[in-house]
This record gives sequence, structure tokens and C-alpha cells, in this order.
Amino acid sequence: MYFKFTVLATILCLEVAVGQSNSKYITNYSPEINRSGDPIYAVTIDAEGLLYFATSNGVLIYDGENWQMFSSEELVEIRSLTYDSRTDRVYVGGMTTFGYLEKDAKVRYKYVSLSASIKSKYPFRSVWQIFLDQNKVMFQSSEGFFSYEGDSITLTRMGDAFIYKADDRQYVSQTGGSLYEWRQDSLYVIWNEPIPKDEVAFNVMKWRENQHLIFFIGIGIFHRDLNTNQITPFQHPWSDLVRKYRYYYGTMVNDSLFVMATWKDGIFLTDLNGEIIERWNTENGLNSNGAYSMVLDNFGKLWLATEYGISTIDLVDAIPNFVFKPQSPQKSKVLAMISNHNMATYTTSAMDTFRIDRRPEHLEFDFTTPGLSFFGDSVYQYILEGYDAGWSKVRKKNTASYEHLPNGEYTFKVKSVWPEGSSQVGLLSVIINEPWYAIFLGTVGYILIALFAVIILVLFIMNGYRHRQKLLIKLVNEKTKEIERHQQELMLSNKNLMETNEELDTFLYRSSHDLVSPVKSIKGLINLLKISDENRNEYIPMLEDRIGKLESLLLEINGYVKNSKNHSVVAPFNFKELIDVVWSELEFMDNAIQLKFCNEIDSSVELISDREGWRAIMANLLSNAIKYHDLRKAQPFIRISASICNTIMKLEIEDNGQGIPGELQDRLFEMFYRAHEISTGSGLGLFLVKKMVTKLNGEIVIESKHKQGTTVKITVPLSIR
Repeated sequence: MYFKFTVLATILCLEVAVGQSNSKYITNYSPEINRSGDPIYAVTIDAEGLLYFATSNGVLIYDGENWQMFSSEELVEIRSLTYDSRTDRVYVGGMTTFGYLEKDAKVRYKYVSLSASIKSKYPFRSVWQIFLDQNKVMFQSSEGFFSYEGDSITLTRMGDAFIYKADDRQYVSQTGGSLYEWRQDSLYVIWNEPIPKDEVAFNVMKWRENQHLIFFIGIGIFHRDLNTNQITPFQHPWSDLVRKYRYYYGTMVNDSLFVMATWKDGIFLTDLNGEIIERWNTENGLNSNGAYSMVLDNFGKLWLATEYGISTIDLVDAIPNFVFKPQSPQKSKVLAMISNHNMATYTTSAMDTFRIDRRPEHLEFDFTTPGLSFFGDSVYQYILEGYDAGWSKVRKKNTASYEHLPNGEYTFKVKSVWPEGSSQVGLLSVIINEPWYAIFLGTVGYILIALFAVIILVLFIMNGYRHRQKLLIKLVNEKTKEIERHQQELMLSNKNLMETNEELDTFLYRSSHDLVSPVKSIKGLINLLKISDENRNEYIPMLEDRIGKLESLLLEINGYVKNSKNHSVVAPFNFKELIDVVWSELEFMDNAIQLKFCNEIDSSVELISDREGWRAIMANLLSNAIKYHDLRKAQPFIRISASICNTIMKLEIEDNGQGIPGELQDRLFEMFYRAHEISTGSGLGLFLVKKMVTKLNGEIVIESKHKQGTTVKITVPLSIR
């Protein structure tokens, strides 16, 4: 059988492979990845997380890093595919063909055709649907249904019909006709109500125990009670959505959310009550307003097969408070091994053994974890057992390199790591067995070369070039040190730039998110003012409150930007007077007058430091102490004290307010983090304090006990007048 692998890209450029999107959780993979420009008709995922896409040119396979097009003379115009976990096969259907992809002993793909031997007996034009039924595989064609079991194939003739499965029930819906149930290779009519001639069921889904939902495009959803076998219209908002937007495909997520794809009106995400949670279309980032098929991977990403390529929606990032339940643990894969620049490619992480009969000067392993974005934040650990003393440090690179490995047996292991855990380990066994005579001849060769080099060097020295040699060595050493210094400076600059970019990404995303809420509230109140004059006096204070919150948030954002750009201005100032000035600006905050403020700083302390930086630090810390006071205590207070020893100042800001629970204290300095539910700020305050203290070469520690109080300790080296 003729087939070929076309390796499309080892590393795809974002400008070519990944389409643009105005949403951080939507990624579009344009048709250039399969070089066809054709639509993607179906998608499925196997037990290892590999994704398979049906295209006109064959089956497109994505392993998390590489896109591969598997094609053959028969694999053209593919329209459907399904993964069978029992046999580890991917069943495929298309124009004039159906069969399956399987992996051989070396984990390479091959296509097994099931249609070639029966075309003369049962000619057919195309296969549109595939589903698994116990030990059978059902292929739905324009002429009827092919049932494949063992080595036998049978045909049940029924034109213009579709097959679906819910629980252990198999449904057959005929266009403009009856609804059947498939039992023991026979069809039984279960519903024979009149429907429009072009109407057909597009899906059947489990609803509750012994209840199924049957989805029609034009007439909505019908409910089947398996206990009574009654089929009635389903009175639910879903049914209205189906009729209004022309349902095409749908699936449940975590048994609590329903994702519905339409013909041309986008993707809807609803809860079980039919309330729309999200709607995605081309306006908010998708490459198409419809989807032919969809599948959910093990990282909560919804993969869509569309007429313009492939899109993914990261539900974990898209839906607040969404807790994704993965179906099975993911497994990392060794994709390729490069020995002296000769590559051996692997498609899975199944245990394999690679023999090398010549010791490699350079050995490199490429790896990935399906489901993790190659351009995302995936990090890895690896170990070469038999050589490494332990697992490597966590790193973002998905390659591992080794130089001059000696003879021996090694096992390379790799796993991806993320905050919630790690993947299963991917393995590859390597045996290096260079013959003794090759080693001997190589050693002799190296000795002869070395002797020849020594002789040349001696002749060179004897001919009066010693001085030039020393000068050259000196110049080389100087240039080497200069290059090393530049490399270190470049590495430090790259590190700082990456940290700044990550901080900026987080800041832009979170600040824009926080700005939306008050803006939406203001728009809503303005609309209410337009339609209701009677409640104007009630709405105007609410509008002023929302505008005030928006102004406060903008001021905090402006403070963050100003702090990021401003350089420190060092000047002498009296520290106690500075604190008194800050308190005078804050003492009119709510309930501040009821707090006892104790400034125990010695009035003789004058510092030579960044006065504006200290002013911002004290303003943030004192305003927090006021906000989270506890007036139920007999004597609520805020106390500031300091001690200076050998140009080191230790400052303490103490209060007996609400305190902070212990489990929240590790995240206090994160950008946009709010530890209290009553917080109305942006969550930038302590983040900015940490940055400003760090700019002063100082350290800050927060010690707090819930419902008892909080002490902020700052240690800073400084100059004193």
C-alpha cells in the first residue's frame, strides 16, 4: 500500500500557522498548516492526546509541536473520523473510502482500507458518519449503513439517514421520515410523527437517567422517556436556541455545561437551565461563525473543526470559576532523536529502543506533551538514566542535548510540569555500542594528530613566531572575556525583558478586565436614566459611585505606570514629617477618625533617599490599614516605629485590624490579587509596594493573624544625614 508522511512544520511561525485573535483564550490555526486551504470537516482525540483532523488531502495529525499530514491514494476528501480506544485505531470515512489508521510495532502509521474489497458488491459514494457500538463500527453512507465486526462487513440499505448513539441506544433518523432504534441488527420504529420533508435529527444526547434529547434543526428538541417510550417536545430554552440559530453539533462539558455549534451564528455555551454564559464568533476572535465538529482535550481546550481551519477555545481561561475535570492523565512524548545531525522521528512516547553503533559527538532529544501549546507556558523536566545524576531543573525548552556520551545503555525520560501536577513520563531507550576496534583506531588517530600538531607548533616556535603567538593568545583571551561579558549582559537583559513582558501582559489583561465592570455599570445606569425620570435621584448617586470607582482604578493604574517609568530622585527629608503628611491626606477616609494613629518615629531622623518612593509606600500601607480596620475592638490603632543601626533601617507598621488568613498570605504581592472579599481596590497596592521596596534594595515581610492584626516589616539600607 502506498502512503506518505508529509512533515509540515517542526516549529510553526505564529504569523503563518496561528491566526490573529482579539481574545487571549482563542487561538486560530489557519489552513496554511495543511497547505490545502480546504475546510476541516471533523476532529477526534486519542488516548495519548494526539489530535486528528479530517481534510480533503488526508488526515492531519497534531502532537503538540508538529503538524503531520498522513495521506495515501485512497485517503482523499475525508469527511469523518472516530477514535476507538479498544483497538487504538482511528476510523476514517470519506469519498469512496472508509477504513482505519493504526500504528505498527515501530509506532508508525499505516492505513487499512475496508472498502476496497466490497466496492464491487456494495458500491457507495461517500461516508459521512462513524460511531462505535460495542464490538462493531458503523459507517453511514449515502446508500445506507455499513457494519464492520471482526473481518465481516454488512450493509443495511437506507438512504438519506443519520445514525447516533446515546448510552447503549442506537438511533437512526431518516430525512423527512421516521425515527428508528437499532436493536440486534434490526430497525424498530419508535416515532412516526409527520415532520417537514427536509427535517432530520442532527444529534441524540443523554439528558437525565433514562431520558434522551433528540435535536432537530427546524422543529427544535424532543424528549424521550425510556421508561414510557414517550417522545414529546422538550420545553426548554435550548429548544428555542436550536430553532433560532439552526443547530449543527453539540456536546456536554463536565455534565454541567452545554456547548452548541450553529451553522453560521457562532458557538454558544449554556448552563443546564439554558442560560447563555458565552457566545463566540468572528467578532470576538473565532475564524468562523460555525463548526462542523468539536472535541475537548485533557487541558480544557475545545478544538473546533471549521470551514476556515482549526480554532481552539481555552475554557479554563474563558470561564471564571470553571473547574475542568480531565478524563485521563496526559503523557509526554519523545518526538525525535538527533545523533550527529541525523534525525530519527517518533510519533508517540511508547517504549522503543534505538541503537547507535558509533559514539555520537552530539545527541539531542525533542519532546512535547499533546494539548500543551508549543508557543505557551509549557515547561519540562528530563533525565538520561545512566548518565544524569537526577532530574533536570524545570525549563521551557523542549529539547535536551548531550555531548560525547560513552558506550552504554541509557533511558531518556521526560515529563511536562504545571502548577496542578505533571504529565506521565515519556520514555526512549538508547544503546551506544561502538566496537572496540573503532575506539582503538580512533584513539590512535587522535594521538597521531596530536603529535603532528605538537611538531608543527615546535617548528612554529623555532621560526621566531613565539612573540606573535603570545600576542595572539592575549588578544583571543581579551576578546573571549569581552564576548562572555556581553553574553552575560545580553542574558540578563533578555531575562529582564521577559519578566517585563510577562508583567505587562498580566497588567494589560487584568486592568482591562477590571475596567469593563464599572463601564458596564455606568452604561446600564445611563440606560435606566433614559427610560425612567421617576428614579433619577436614586440612579444619579449610584452613577457617581461607579464613576468614582472607575476614577480610583484609573488613578491606581496611573500610579503603576508612573512608578514603572520614573527614576528615583534621591534627596534629604525628615521621615517623621513625611509620615505625618501622608496621614493628613488619609485621615478623612471612612472611619479613619476612629483609629488611634501613633507615629513613634524619632523626629530627628532625616534620610537621604527617594522621598516620593517612600511617600507612595506609606500611602499604600496606611490606606490598607484604614480599609481593613476592626472597630469592634476596644482600641483600634495603627502604630509606626523604626530603628536604625549601621545605615540599616527597620520599619514596622502595626495594626489590630481584621488580619489576613494564613492560606492567602503567600499571594499578597501578586499583581491584581485581592485577599479580602470586601476589597474595592484594583489589587495593585501591595504589588507596587513590593516593587518600590525592591527598587530601594530593601525587603518587605508581612506577618498577620486572622482577626488579630497585621505587622508589615521593611528593612532598607539608606544614607542618613
